[in-house]
Amino acid sequence: MIQAAIFGLGRWGKNLVNSVQSQSSILRFKHAVVQTPEKYQEFANEKNLLVTSNPELVLSDPDVQMIVLATPHNLHVQQIRASAEAGKHVFCEKPLA
Repeated sequence: MIQAAIFGLGRWGKNLVNSVQSQSSILRFKHAVVQTPEKYQEFANEKNLLVTSNPELVLSDPDVQMIVLATPHNLHVQQIRASAEAGKHVFCEKPLA
C-alpha cells in the first residue's frame, strides 16, 4: 500500500481524497497539509487523515512515500522541490508553475 499525503483540501483536494480513501487497495492518504487544520478537521476525521499546517512534519515522515498537490499553482515549484528533496514521489496534475 502506498502511503500518501495531500497538500490542499479545497474542492479538488477533497475530490481526490474521496476518490481514493477506502476505495483503493493501492493508495491511502495518511496526512493532509492545509493552512487552517481546524477548518478541515471534520473531513479529516471522516477520512481518517492526520491534518496539519506543517509540511515539514509530513515530508519527514518515513511512512509517506508520495505527495499529491491540490494547491494553487504559485505554490507548486516550492512544494515539488521540497517533496523531491525529501525523497518523495510527487503527483501534480497541473504543474503550471
